Amino acid sequence: MARGQLFLYAILYHPSPTKEQHDRGETPKTEIVIEPDHLLAGNIEQARTLVGRLIPEKYLDKLEDLEVIVGPLVA
Repeated sequence: MARGQLFLYAILYHPSPTKEQHDRGETPKTEIVIEPDHLLAGNIEQARTLVGRLIPEKYLDKLEDLEVIVGPLVA
């Protein structure tokens, strides 16, 4: 069995500005969908797949506004 690697991940939501916000030159604040956490996976691709499965249902129609961050945990 392959050794697991430790990965750090988080999911952010960068909402698109409404027409009113755009007209006023405002940028909506980024929201943290999933706080930074860690997981064990065999490789980065597997880690990305596992994190992608954690996206809450209410954001599934807003995938273009999500940022999924996955990287190796460096000590």
